[in-house]
Formats: sequence, structure tokens, C-alpha cells
Amino acid sequence: MEFDPIPPDVIQTYLGELGNTAQALSVILTDGTMLTGGYKIGGDWSRPLTLEAFEHGALYRVAIPADRIAGIFEQVTSSPLGAQAPEASLLLPAAAKAGLKVESEGSLKLLQPGAKWIPAQTMIRYQEDAILYFDANAISARSGGINSIGFGLPAFSASIGWSRKLVSVAKGFLKNHVVEIGSHCAEPRADLTLKGFVEFWDVSGVQPNSESGPLLDLEGAQWTAAVVRPSPPGARAPDEPWALCYFRQDCMSLGPGSWEHIGQPVSIYGDKQPNEQTLELGIAKCYLMARAAACLI
Repeated sequence: MEFDPIPPDVIQTYLGELGNTAQALSVILTDGTMLTGGYKIGGDWSRPLTLEAFEHGALYRVAIPADRIAGIFEQVTSSPLGAQAPEASLLLPAAAKAGLKVESEGSLKLLQPGAKWIPAQTMIRYQEDAILYFDANAISARSGGINSIGFGLPAFSASIGWSRKLVSVAKGFLKNHVVEIGSHCAEPRADLTLKGFVEFWDVSGVQPNSESGPLLDLEGAQWTAAVVRPSPPGARAPDEPWALCYFRQDCMSLGPGSWEHIGQPVSIYGDKQPNEQTLELGIAKCYLMARAAACLI
């Protein structure tokens, strides 16, 4: 599906509204492709909006023409963890898919390649609604074919009358039909929302298939498995229920390794699949194919 581009003057106004709070931006192109990267506040609007990412100490930049921007989501956190540029896997493959030019600078040695998150570090806490995952085509299909996405910044979206944009539709799905983890497989609804703390499986070296996880090949894309629990790590009972969810890799605005460090519940809306899967955690009677996920304040 082709989505409507946002007028350049509206984008410029939006970027001005961000002030000095945005630490990362996710841009959805008119073809539905999502790119996530660091954004420099106060950039020169005479040049295209540019996102940045690091990989192996090198800095990469992708300039996005205004006529290809259909939606923008920001991530505003109270944690210094969000100050680093997002990982390159959220920017470079999507840029290649969209045919956008990638510019790079030599090894800057600003980040330690392959550095892992440390559990004792400050948790990521979002100060405003943050959309972490967004399947634009799926949300559009179940909302009557709306082809305008909009912005994630709530006050700005409302002030310019974007109430029927897909971002508002997605938030509506995320707030409604919330089902408790543990009873979700028995829920008669085919689409529902779960709320909890997310941890992804490590799928490095795993071959995808269409029937069993933790890496599925469905709808022309790869989906990574995650477990969702009601309580954060360190506060869980041994018999606490859990849910199996799959996330489409090209719809994520936060890398899989970072979700377990979010210090607040994540709302996940998706389609329940009544297919049983056996995992090291036990037997999942069903799983959820995520269509949108966010921290809602």
C-alpha cells in the first residue's frame, strides 16, 4: 500500500516542536518501510531529514527526502541509554530496501562493538507515549484503508487535526480489548491486546520456517519470538503466566536486545493464532502476531 506523504512544512513544524527531547526517531516511508535512527536536533531543514546509526564504531547516515515521509514517531526517555544512536540493524537494511543512499564515516570508536546491556544499568523509562513497533499495512487494512500515518507526538498530532491518522487508530487498538496474560488463549476475540514486560529470543544463527519458532517466515518477512510476562524481572512468581508473541523484524523501532530493559509495561496489540508451540518455557497454546506495540503514559 502507498501512504500519503506529510507536507514538508508540517514536518518542519513538527521537528521544531520536538525541542531538545527526542533521542531517536522512527520514520515510516510512503511504501510502509520503517527506518529508525538518531536525529540531530536543530538540523538544517534545507537538507533532507537525516537519521544516524553506529556499527562497529563507524557512523552511518541516511538522508530521507521529504516527499517519501509518511509518518514519524519519537522516543523520549528519561534514561541516558536512549542517548546513543540506535543500532544499525534498524536503519541500514531498511534504507537498502527503500533504495536510499547510505553515507558513512570511518571508525569513530565511539561505541564498543557488540557491547551488551548490563542489567544493573538504569532502565529505559519513556516520558511520553512511545510507539516501539508498528505494522502500518496491517493497521491500515483493518481501519478501512486509511493511508495517512501521522506523528507519535500526542499534543502535536492533535493540534494539527491528525485524529484519524493511523497512529491514533493504532493507539486505540492498544488501549482496547486488553486481556490478561494467561487467559489470552481462551479469549474468543481473534485480535486483542496484552500488557507486560517483553524479552526476545536470541535468533542469531536460527533458520526461519513457517511453523515453529523462535524465528518464523510469514507474510514475506521474518518474525522473532518474544515472551511477555505481567511482572518485571526480579518480581516474578515461579508460576507466573506468560504469553508467546512474534514481532515482524522490519516493523520495529527498538532493537530486540533493548526491550528487556524497559522499566514499564508495554502494550502489544495483535492477532491471536491458535497454533500450539513447544518452547523451553513450556507449551504455548497460542501465539500473538504483533501489529502494534507501545509504552502508553
